[in-house]
Amino acid sequence: MSVAVFVGVLGYTFDGLLLGFQKFNALALYRVLSQVLRVCASIGLLMLGISVAAVFVGWVVFYAALSVLAAALAVKIFGERREDSAFKEVGDPFPLRAVFGFSLPIAVYQLVYYLSDSIDRYTILGLLGSESLGVYTVCLLYTSD
Repeated sequence: MSVAVFVGVLGYTFDGLLLGFQKFNALALYRVLSQVLRVCASIGLLMLGISVAAVFVGWVVFYAALSVLAAALAVKIFGERREDSAFKEVGDPFPLRAVFGFSLPIAVYQLVYYLSDSIDRYTILGLLGSESLGVYTVCLLYTSD
């Protein structure tokens, strides 16, 4: 579970970073690619006989893929900005301390939101097992629409 939380927060953070850089087209493409990987991983694991864990692993794959793709673009953006001659006179155009100072509260918020949104499912899974979690999830989805 801790890996899922970490990867989820990382995905949300890089998602927000790309939104801040206004890279909407790239972000949309990365989200679609990550969703395709999530669905393929979940279906593949379900076909192998892994039940509820397949969906959970699928979401981990989604956020991991989104994090890797967005991080690669963010590194490229930071590199381009540092090489830009107009910024060399001014100094460091993107000080990492400022970026992380901006991103850290967002990451903490996303972590708290994720935990508050998911803690009931983890509790049911831990106490009652995957069959009860499946019934709970179906009931939760049915009543929320």
